[in-house]
Amino acid sequence: MTATVSIPLSSTEGTMTLPFETLLLAPGAAPFAADPSMLGIEVTDPRLAAACGLGNVDPQHVPGAGPKAPAAIEACLDLVVAPQLRRLATIRPDIDALGAMAILCGRAAGRTIDDDVRARVKRIAAVDRFDRGPWPGAHRLPRVVADLAQAWPGADLSALAACVADSGLAVAARVHHVLDWLWTGATPDDHLQMVAARHSSIVTSLRYGATTMRPVLDGRAACVVSMEPGALGLGYLLAPVVVALNPDFRFSDGIRGRKYTLARWAEGDADLNAVVSAIARVEPGWGGQIGIKGSPLAGPSQLGLGRVIDLLRSGLE
Repeated sequence: MTATVSIPLSSTEGTMTLPFETLLLAPGAAPFAADPSMLGIEVTDPRLAAACGLGNVDPQHVPGAGPKAPAAIEACLDLVVAPQLRRLATIRPDIDALGAMAILCGRAAGRTIDDDVRARVKRIAAVDRFDRGPWPGAHRLPRVVADLAQAWPGADLSALAACVADSGLAVAARVHHVLDWLWTGATPDDHLQMVAARHSSIVTSLRYGATTMRPVLDGRAACVVSMEPGALGLGYLLAPVVVALNPDFRFSDGIRGRKYTLARWAEGDADLNAVVSAIARVEPGWGGQIGIKGSPLAGPSQLGLGRVIDLLRSGLE
C-alpha cells in the first residue's frame, strides 16, 4: 500500500499528496531487510544502501566519479522509475538529496519539467558540486549582516538549504518546500528569516571571539572554529581551502563532540580525496563528495585539530 502525505503547496496551487513516502535514515543505524519498494538517494552508508531494494541514486560517490559527476537531482530528471516504487530514502538532508526526491515526486504527480525547473535544478547541482568558478581572493571579515546576505549561493538557496536541514520539520514537508521552489521559485519565509538570524549570530560571534579563524599551512588554507551553522564559509575570506571544526556538534543520537568539515572553493584548490585517504588510515569513517568532506557522522571525531591540519597538508602538495 502506498504511503502518502498531504501537505499544502503555494497559495495558488491548493494541496498535493506526495506519491511516495520520504524517509531519513540514521547514518550508522543497524541494517534492516531489503525493502523491494524503496529507492535510495545518496545513501552513502553501504549497509543501509543494501536495504534499498530498488538501488541507490548516487552518481557522485561511485568509484571513479569526477568533479563534474551529475548531482542526484540531475540524475532524477530522467531516471526510469520502477512501478513498485513506494519509498524514497536518504541519509543526507541536503538540497540535492531532498531535491532529487522532489523531482521524482513532481514527475509522478504529472508536473512538467520545463526550462525554469531545469535552471533551478542546475543551480542546486552547482551548489552541491561547489561549482562556482575560481576563488575570488581574500576579503575582509564581515562587520555587518549585509556583508553576508548576498554571499554565494544567494539568499533563496541559503534559505532552502536551511529548510531541508531543519529537523523540526517532517521530511515530507521539507521535500514539499523544495518541490515548491523548483516549480514556482517560492522560498519559505521562515527560513529566509532564519538565515538572516544566522548571519547576525555569525557577525556577533566573530565580534566577541566565539568564532575564530586563522590562516594555516603557510596561508594555503584557513581554519575556522565555531559552533555557528554556516561559519565554514568564513574561511573562504582567507583561503580557498577550509578546515572547520564544530567542537560541540550534536549527533543524531544526542552525543556531542568534535565534527570536522574540509572544503575547497574550486576544483584544483586541493585534492580532498587524498586527504581523506590519509585520514582514514588514522580514523576510519571520513567521507563526502569531491568538494567537501567530513568526519564520521556516527559520532565525534577523536582527532585533534592540529592532527587534522597536518593531514590536510597531503592534499595541498
